Amino acid sequence: MEILRSEFRAMACVNEIVIAAPNAAEGRPALQAAAEEVLRIEAKFSRYRADSVVSQINAAAGSGTRVGIDAETRSLLTFADTLYRESEGLFDVTSGILRRVWHFAEPALPNADELAEVLALVGWSRVEHDDSCRRPGWKSTSAASAKSTPPTAPRRCCAAWACATAM
Repeated sequence: MEILRSEFRAMACVNEIVIAAPNAAEGRPALQAAAEEVLRIEAKFSRYRADSVVSQINAAAGSGTRVGIDAETRSLLTFADTLYRESEGLFDVTSGILRRVWHFAEPALPNADELAEVLALVGWSRVEHDDSCRRPGWKSTSAASAKSTPPTAPRRCCAAWACATAM
């Protein structure tokens, strides 16, 4: 077995995929497929892309419009719901809107009135999701959604190439 590594940028950070493959010729396609899957997930769920499902949900926030979602998005929202419940509300993908008033590069607390205004928009428990998603005022964050995607998709890509392990 040969250990192969691949680094690439996605989701505003450096990612590394490490696999054990019979040889480099067999392992390289698996590394490429896994990286492409991560980039696909980023494109689909990034709040920085106007064509992403997260941007569509955010654009509809506050309008009462429900945004249709596919099975993969529904699965991600279900996963976010599980994390929310198991963390007793500490993991909340709706908290991304706090970036409007909380700037981590600045060592100052936000103004209480501004903070109260955006806190009114935070609350996973108010998100409605089944075959569509609706939340008045809700702004999701890709960091909390896409980055919390279970790493099974890249692993499935590596498994399809018969690699022994993938991380």
